[in-house]
Order: sequence, then C-alpha cells, then structure tokens
Amino acid sequence: MPILMLLATIAATASPVGTAQLLYQNLPDFYIYPEKARPLLSERLHKLLSAEARCTDGMQCAIGTYPWTGAQDGDIQEPITFNEISRSSSISNIQMCYHFFLGAEPAANQCSTIVMVQTSTGHWVMDDLLDPSGYSLRHTLESYDYGL
Repeated sequence: MPILMLLATIAATASPVGTAQLLYQNLPDFYIYPEKARPLLSERLHKLLSAEARCTDGMQCAIGTYPWTGAQDGDIQEPITFNEISRSSSISNIQMCYHFFLGAEPAANQCSTIVMVQTSTGHWVMDDLLDPSGYSLRHTLESYDYGL
C-alpha cells in the first residue's frame, strides 16, 4: 500500500488497534526501514531504529531476532488477531496473537504486545513492541551504544 494511502487510512481509523494492524500488515519490516514507517512510529522509537539502520553498513547491531516473535527462525501464520488489552488516556497496549510455526514443530499460539501512544494530533503510533517473552524492542535499542 503506498504510504499516502496508508496515512489516509490511519487518519480514518484513528484507533490504536487499527493502526497496529495496519503497521503489521503493511510494514512488518518497520525495524529495517524506519523511514517508511516513520508516520507510524513515536519519535523516540524512530530515532532508535534509524540509528540501528545506520549501524555497521546495514548490519543490524542491537536487534538479533525478528521483533514480532523474538525468534531468529519461524513464521507467523493466520489467524492473526489484534485486541486492546489495556488503555490509559494516551497509551494503549495491543495484543497481537498468532500461530507461530517453526519447521516440523506443531504451530504454537503466541502473542506479542504493541505499545501505542497517542500523539498531540490525536494519531496513534507505536512506541514499543514486546515479543512473546516480554522483551522490549525499545529497551533493546536503548541498551545499545550507537554513540547518539
């Protein structure tokens, strides 16, 4: 989906669940190409992901696993569901549940948590992603010395 159409869709949904779903469905590789996902990321997360993208000539430095699953191998398979599990005035936690398939192993049900924050303009953007084990993408990035 072209970015302008994606932005129009986001503005129309204006919900944290809808925005999280659009992010996963259209930009699952947001962590590799943060500029493409910029309108969907908090400034803090975008800055960290941009530093990661510049790190050692395109080699990822802090991220060693697929942020959605916390695994190096395996695939997310349908059904994929998105549900709001908690919300305050400006923070919403969205649980993304899916079947995780790894080779000959039976598919396992897993859930990741997308932390969304509301901007001053009322749009919802991703501020963090917790893998099924609870590891924070933002914390992983903040713990790495990018020399910022």
